[in-house]
Parts: sequence; structure tokens; C-alpha cells
Amino acid sequence: ALAQYYWKRRNFTSTVNLLNELKAQIRNGWGNSSYTDVVTGAQRLMKWGGTEGNNKWFEQASSIESIKSDIHSLEGENICLVKISRFNSGLTKFYSLLLNDFIIYDSRVAAALQWFILKWCTETDQKEIPNLLNLGSTSLRGSQTRNASSAQYVFQKIERLVLSKQPIEHVNSNIKANLLLVEVLKEVKANKSAYHEQKLSSPLHALEAALFMWGYDLTESMPNSKNWKLTFNG
Repeated sequence: ALAQYYWKRRNFTSTVNLLNELKAQIRNGWGNSSYTDVVTGAQRLMKWGGTEGNNKWFEQASSIESIKSDIHSLEGENICLVKISRFNSGLTKFYSLLLNDFIIYDSRVAAALQWFILKWCTETDQKEIPNLLNLGSTSLRGSQTRNASSAQYVFQKIERLVLSKQPIEHVNSNIKANLLLVEVLKEVKANKSAYHEQKLSSPLHALEAALFMWGYDLTESMPNSKNWKLTFNG
């Protein structure tokens, strides 16, 4: 899936180069209290991600204070946050560059993660989806299937609201996904898998990018479909 990554006329290598450039601009600006650089970098990132609706918010003087307030919550492992100043499909991209071990959690990544969790729940005969693994599916504009719920295993659905009032479930699902994928990479490293041997410069974001491609449309990958083949060894 990673080899097939393509977004805005860029493959994964080209995308990583761009995001590393934007990460440096945002982090350097943040570290030096040069918030003009932070805003400029954020707006370039919003253009890349197709989330320019956040641009005016970044230009507001209060946005920096909101980010400062929210960072402490987002850097922790609390999956039951009850308040955040602002979070949506654009802010998940921003925090993925500003913070360590923070992924971009959009509808495609959510769908792919849900599929693997559904597969695990089914093959290990879980009674229900464990809370830590019950990730929400974010809204999408097309007709693709991006919620892996089955009759027994139902994932929460995050309804799209206005940009300034995205549900807190999006944030908590993002944090759950961060924790999950960090643990996956620890296992990958410990087992010296083929993925680890690729020596990727940003393994977490590479995994996120692969999930992004995997989760485009689950229609042909759900139970009883021809692609419901992948099995787990434990």
C-alpha cells in the first residue's frame, strides 16, 4: 500500500520531503516564538491537505493561545478528553507535524484501522470492540465505505459539524490511534520484520500513509467479500 501512495501529484518520498520542510518551518517557528512562520507553514499544510477552511482561524491572534492550551492534552495518553479548543481534519495534520508520535487521523486512515480491528475481533472471537480500539470514523464527501462496522462489532461514527465544533470523539480517536500505531511499531522493531528492515526515516507516518491508501474504500473488503482473506497469526 505504501508503494502505491499518491496524493496531490506526489508519491510517498516526495510527500515526506514536503512535510519535513513544513515540519521544520512550523517547529522552528514555534520554538522561536516566531508565530508568523507557524501560521505560514500551517497554511501551506492546509493547502496540501485540502483543508484551507482553517486558514482564517490560524490568522487570528487567539489561535496560537488555543494551540498552546491544547498541546498539553494532545501530548498525553488520555483517551477521554472532554474539551479541546479546535480540532478537525486540518488540525490533525497540523498537530502531526508539531507533535511527536501524532498521526493524521482522517476517514481513510480510520477506515483501514477499523478493518484490521474488525478482523482481529472476528478471528479472536471478541464479545465486543475493546474501548481502546473503538476508533471513530470521520465523515467523507463521497459514497465510499469507510466504516468497518459489522452486525456484532459497531464502531462509533463521528458526525461532521462546523469546523470550530468538531466532536471531541475525533480527538480521542486520534489519540487512541497514535497509541496503537506506536505500539505496533515497537512490535515491528522487536520482531525485525520486513517493514522495520526498510529503515524508513519516518516509520510512523509511513504506516499512516499505507493505511491512507488501504482505507480508500472498504466495500469489497468486508466480511463475505472476496477480499476478506487476511488472517492473523496471533
